[in-house]
Amino acid sequence: NFFQSQLNLPVKISPRDVVVLNPSYERRRINTGSNNLLSPHGPTYKELDFQSLSFTVSNQHTFSDTTAQLLAAAAIRHYADIRLSPSENTLTPAFALLYSKRTSQRFAWKLGAYYSKEFFGNLWLPLVGFDWKISDRLWCWGILPRYAVMDYTITPYWHSCINYKGVTDSYRLPEEDWFSIVEGQLRWSNDFYIPRTGLMMTVDVGHSIA
Repeated sequence: NFFQSQLNLPVKISPRDVVVLNPSYERRRINTGSNNLLSPHGPTYKELDFQSLSFTVSNQHTFSDTTAQLLAAAAIRHYADIRLSPSENTLTPAFALLYSKRTSQRFAWKLGAYYSKEFFGNLWLPLVGFDWKISDRLWCWGILPRYAVMDYTITPYWHSCINYKGVTDSYRLPEEDWFSIVEGQLRWSNDFYIPRTGLMMTVDVGHSIA
């Protein structure tokens, strides 16, 4: 079971700089079935309930060459068992830097790096991104290996999408233990934009593929 909600609040602080505030919340339940997880600290887990609280601040800077941009982001995250409250033992930082260059009205490439402090150690990832408007209705974009999206516009207020998300997350458990999820997720979603509100509702289904 999985639930997610998030809010993006853009603030234009200069003609070339936009700051985005992004609070988000996720809740996930994992049932291990007959394969119980045995902790080295003693407890045995058959069903795990996690919650993820995060707050991200990012700044997108547009250079004097307006086809080039630099995105810098920093986040503080609480990834833990549902029974644990945010504390020094559950909070971890994450950072990303991404340079993008638009080569035409329909295509842009991106290069960057990502770092996060996980409970199993340090995670470093190179980032390769793209933004490709294939036609007036079909748009594809992503930052690999984190995510990729193919978006088809049915109407201005209804988009149907195929989404890939690469997940490498770790969660704090009781008894100073931790649990890690490494998987690829494939989802089909339908995004409904509510006119004149700036709000969007998403309905999706998906499954792990790796």
